[in-house]
Amino acid sequence: MKNWVILLGLTVAIANVANAGVDATYSVRFESDWSSATHPPALPPNSHFSPLIGATHNPSVFVWSPGVLASAGVQQMAETGDSSVLSNEVNDLISAGLADQVVTGPSMSSTPMTVQINSLSVAEEFSLLSLVTMIAPSPDWFVGVHDVALIRDAAWVTSLSLDLHAYDAGTDNGTTFTAPNAPSNPRVPVALSSDAPFDNGVPLGRFVITLVTSSGPPDRLFSDSLE
Repeated sequence: MKNWVILLGLTVAIANVANAGVDATYSVRFESDWSSATHPPALPPNSHFSPLIGATHNPSVFVWSPGVLASAGVQQMAETGDSSVLSNEVNDLISAGLADQVVTGPSMSSTPMTVQINSLSVAEEFSLLSLVTMIAPSPDWFVGVHDVALIRDAAWVTSLSLDLHAYDAGTDNGTTFTAPNAPSNPRVPVALSSDAPFDNGVPLGRFVITLVTSSGPPDRLFSDSLE
């Protein structure tokens, strides 16, 4: 059985799961629409997105969240595109039993463009996904998702499309793409950017998450009737 659920800003299809502990594999496609047409007047020189970085984790922890100060790893990612510190932070969560894996994906050398993580394995007990990438160049701007539940109502989400809006990491006061470094003192919490060119409310793109396989037999995933 597939049930379609409409939530604010996203569309979800779910496939029923009758038994906990069934692992699944997903693809994650990053579709960028960012252009001078979507966010005028013009893109900065060498506009691109940094390599995707994130984690699958449980509900006891978050990798990043609006309204919360950015970690050192999120700051580094948003300001430079380097994911090494954030990767170390996720590995610390793995050691503490709170996360399952560091999720990595390709960069985007220009935009508009599409890149994809072809195979993301997800365990039932670590079925939340957080994923980010720097808007580059920029002072500290990024797009991403946090705490995305891939199991809902005892069901694996079969397809999910998430619009991506610009976030300000709150660690640099720059107001233009190529502004010189101006560290925020004090730092402020991560927040959606309401400044130009992101003040028109148009998404920069989307993550499209699709269920590829699951380890359970079909009768553990789907019923034989529609509701």
